[in-house]
Amino acid sequence: MVKLRWIVFGVLVLFVVSLASTTASQLTQAQQPKIYTMGMLSDLRTTNTMRTIRTASVWEAYVLGPRHCSLFGLSPTRFYYIPSLAASVPYKPGTTELNLQKEGDLFTLVVDLKKGVTWSDGTEVTADDVVFSMYEGPKLFGGGDFVKGVTTLGGAWTVLLDPNVLEKVEKTGSHQVKLFFKQANLRIQWAILFADIFQKKYWEPKFNETKGDRAKLEALEVNDEPACGWGAMPEALKAPGVGWQRGAFATNVANPNYFWKGVKVDERDAQGNYSEEKPGVYTYKQPVPAAAGPELARYETGPFIDRASYRIFADTSSAVAALIKGEIDMLLNPLGADPGIRAQYRSEPKIKTQDNKSHGMFYQSFNLRRKPFGSGPLQKDPKFRDDDIIGSRFRQAWNCLIDRDFTTQTLFQRVAFSLQTVVSPANSFWFNEKLRAPCDEFSEQTDKTAARAKKVARAVEILKSVGFTWVKEPTANTTTGAVTAGEGIILPVILSSVDAKAGQAVSVPSGAIAVGAKVKLDDAAKAELTVGATKVKSDAAGKISAALGGATSVTLNVDGKLYFYGAGDKTKDRMPTANFIYPNSAYDPRRALFGVQTEKWVNQIGIPVRGVPTGFNVIVTKVFDEQDFDVWSLGWSLGGLTPPDYLESFFHTRHTELGDDNPQGYSNPDVDAMLDEFLKTLDLNKARDLVFKIQEILLVESPYVPLFDTAIVDAWRDDKVVYPFVERTQGIVGMGGMPALVKLR
Repeated sequence: MVKLRWIVFGVLVLFVVSLASTTASQLTQAQQPKIYTMGMLSDLRTTNTMRTIRTASVWEAYVLGPRHCSLFGLSPTRFYYIPSLAASVPYKPGTTELNLQKEGDLFTLVVDLKKGVTWSDGTEVTADDVVFSMYEGPKLFGGGDFVKGVTTLGGAWTVLLDPNVLEKVEKTGSHQVKLFFKQANLRIQWAILFADIFQKKYWEPKFNETKGDRAKLEALEVNDEPACGWGAMPEALKAPGVGWQRGAFATNVANPNYFWKGVKVDERDAQGNYSEEKPGVYTYKQPVPAAAGPELARYETGPFIDRASYRIFADTSSAVAALIKGEIDMLLNPLGADPGIRAQYRSEPKIKTQDNKSHGMFYQSFNLRRKPFGSGPLQKDPKFRDDDIIGSRFRQAWNCLIDRDFTTQTLFQRVAFSLQTVVSPANSFWFNEKLRAPCDEFSEQTDKTAARAKKVARAVEILKSVGFTWVKEPTANTTTGAVTAGEGIILPVILSSVDAKAGQAVSVPSGAIAVGAKVKLDDAAKAELTVGATKVKSDAAGKISAALGGATSVTLNVDGKLYFYGAGDKTKDRMPTANFIYPNSAYDPRRALFGVQTEKWVNQIGIPVRGVPTGFNVIVTKVFDEQDFDVWSLGWSLGGLTPPDYLESFFHTRHTELGDDNPQGYSNPDVDAMLDEFLKTLDLNKARDLVFKIQEILLVESPYVPLFDTAIVDAWRDDKVVYPFVERTQGIVGMGGMPALVKLR
């Protein structure tokens, strides 16, 4: 399963599906509603969108997506930046640059809204809703303090309404708002203008009632929230049925007041334009044409259904069987399909499939607050802090042991592809293709004899460079491939630290067996640590580590901080067994298999890890809501092919609180500064240079261990449904099955 930071990308691309509670057999033929039935592989945790704005699973995004709108969004096939609630994109004339104006110390942007857009209860969407959603609501929740309100709401709220960027939002007309920003920033266009817009009338009393208490707000039962998207739960429309029955189904009913019904969209005409038109109401054309080329998609917006219905399945095999039997029309499966599932699809001629590119990341990560996974500023034991040198080397060694190519190509039978960095190759402008994961040059896919031994030897070398020892040290013969398993890895102790000057010989304290150094990032490219006759270069993060090998002094060629490590006690400092939680095989056999393989690989070198196959929602709760874990594996769907501002959410220190998107507790001041600079940079080429450098640092630091991604394999009943297009990055499932566009046969 994929966990998703949910950002609403605009009404025309919102996706929601659910299960009707009234079956067709209860109705006469003339009364039968048009029900679009889909299957999904996990239950919701909530129907409260204030909770899911903070952090949502992809399943919650599918079902709850149409409740809210946004000012702007991305077009479905080409990812053009388009207006949603906004009447147009406020570009500077003849450009695709936002028309930000300087007013004193602030930057401002005026946005005109479409007129006539209504909520599902028939009331109009106005500037009051926008101002409440983006400013007054969080301010009310914070007791009159906008910054406090946003930070208390937490998670993606702090991205979508980033208080370091957004100063305030004012109503300047019934259908016009003015946004004030503290700085010109990439996040304005790619996050803040995508923020959820929800109904003031519905949420204002709830914000007032729960003021300052996020748990109380998120505990509210919310099935009757009015929607401005294509559909809402039955309770909101006073329709028969229920919106969600835990473990069984969810339901959305078509919004009779959906403003965009009947909109005609042309994703690219012969002149390279994006256009949309609601005859007699409005016309929008992309002001700066894209490169001319073939037409990608031309369609009309519905909905053409009465209800979208979601059946919740306990495992993938049951969901696939239901599709083959015709019990569901389409299977929303963002996890890909192995050869066995593909063969089942081929056995039923009425099933059609489409392979689409994905933009996601399946990964493993660690709790850096716990030893030995982290030794940075958030490490709970202050005696185990050394600028995260020990922690980064431990994680790097873990990463080194991973064999992506063998797993994806042989064990997964080529239905997945390896990921090297935290930016997907699908987002090609931002992907640093020169980077390779630690030890990735060794793979059983190409060297069945010695690759594992080479990985073990290198991982042991990395660990010994910061003073790890063993009750029984693992050995590896890189010629024959023989490996003798290790036992009982022992954590090092930090004996002392020294602020060293360039060229200064520093004496090694008694008992030290390894040394680490942290230098300024600007000095990393030239920094070297001399240990005896050996010169050890800095990594991209400005960190150096080496076993001392009997050296009595060490010398840095630049200013920096040195840490000396001694061997830990065989009893007191022996690493306890760590629990590694990953999705069970019924939910995602690939991550389950990767979990089993990883458990085997790390235990082989004496790192005691116990794999614990776990339900998806349990993992999400333990990791993001409770931060009670050692190691975990999940996945992200990374949205459109836009600047990867998610890097700031995943890896900046300010996002390490409960409910935030950096639950691992990664904290690196150098990376924080680079992420801040990246978001402040409007020059995309300069921003890309920063993202390339950030990827390089995160690769050696390994707070995430990217594993793989899979192609999206959309599967549907061709005898039951018709889609206006089926080829797009993220697939049909990336639009939640296209409930606003699909037609039933």
